Order: sequence, then structure tokens, then C-alpha cells
Amino acid sequence: MIFDAPRPWDNLPLRLSNEEISQPYEVIHDFFSAFEKHRTITILQRWLYSVCSNKKCKESPSTLLFFYEKIEYLIEAAYLISQLNNSERKAVLQNDSKNEDFNIMSAEYFCAWGSSKFTQNPAKLIWQDFPRSLNTKEFFNPYSVFKKTFRFYSLGEWRQELSNLFNMALSKESLLDDGLDTDILSVEKYLLKLIDASHLIDIREFRLDYVTSINGKASEDNG
Repeated sequence: MIFDAPRPWDNLPLRLSNEEISQPYEVIHDFFSAFEKHRTITILQRWLYSVCSNKKCKESPSTLLFFYEKIEYLIEAAYLISQLNNSERKAVLQNDSKNEDFNIMSAEYFCAWGSSKFTQNPAKLIWQDFPRSLNTKEFFNPYSVFKKTFRFYSLGEWRQELSNLFNMALSKESLLDDGLDTDILSVEKYLLKLIDASHLIDIREFRLDYVTSINGKASEDNG
């Protein structure tokens, strides 16, 4: 825990606009419109590595700032979504063991463009987008990750932690030099899960229908 007692604004979305507060799922879609999933993982890992060492982050300060702000947007949206009933949403897969056509490893569940007829290297893209940080239950219901994220830290604590880590990445000192009491491995674990879960939601609720429509149009044109 970062704070001894909750503050009045800890559970309020401070970055999101009124429109984004009313449509938090769109914030997830916007995040992955700004960053491809594998690029997101690369920036996060470079950021956290620079925090733990005296080496300068391999990302530019402007890229790191933009990413830090976008992650805050994503976390605030995830917090709002975690307060809702998401059991009937499209991102939640039903484990139908009697359905012989159901294949949990099908690319359509985690990589929309992997099933596109216009993708040049689908195998590489599918491997990049595979949600390695999630267990089976989280893969079926990515929304369950959000509740776990905010059991680890409150919304306000996540904002404070991200601010500390951003400032540390721009300094010449490491986490140990500055004496910050941060469980960096757990922070990385929950952020990776947040990214993987959010990406599944984006694929299943926003991008898959679009790719399916493109594939259908391509089939009609070739027919």
C-alpha cells in the first residue's frame, strides 16, 4: 500500500473527459489505436528496466511521456469498467466443452489481423499478440483481470506509482539509489496483465467484426 488512508479523489478519474467516463470501453480501443500490442510491451519493459538501472531509457522522453499518459487513461478506464457487470459482453468467452468447433487457440480470440486475408505474416503477428501473462480463466474473461489489478493497488495508488516510475525513468538514479519501496516485479506483472486483458477486449469487441467484414468483402470480390 502506498497511502495509509484513502484520499477523497483516489477513486475518481482525473484524466478522462466526461465522454470517456461515459464510454470507458472506447478508451481501451483508443489505446490500441495509438500503440500496437507488441510495441506496448516493448515500451513498458524498457521503461521499467531503466527504472531499475542507471541506464537511460531506450525510448525518447516524448515517447515515454505519451505512453505514461496513455497508461493512466487505460487504468482509469479499467477502474470504471471493473465497477460494471461485464458478464454478457462479447469479450467474455463461454467455455462450451460440448462444442467441437470451439478452439481456444484460434487466432480470432486474441489477434484479429491474424485471420485477415491481407496479413502478410500472420504466424508472426499471432505469436506477438498471444496473451502470455494471462491464465486460462483470465483468457476466457479478461474483465476479471481488472478487479485483481485494483486489489493490488487502488486507482490513486496506481497513479502515484506510475508518476514515481515515470520521474525515475527520466532521472540518472535507479530505484535502489532513490530508496523507493516499490515491488517492481508485481507492478510489471499487473501492468502486463492489464495490457493483455485490454487487448483481448479490444480485439473481441471492436476489431474482430471489422476484420470479418473485410474478409467477407474480399471473398465476394474474388467470387
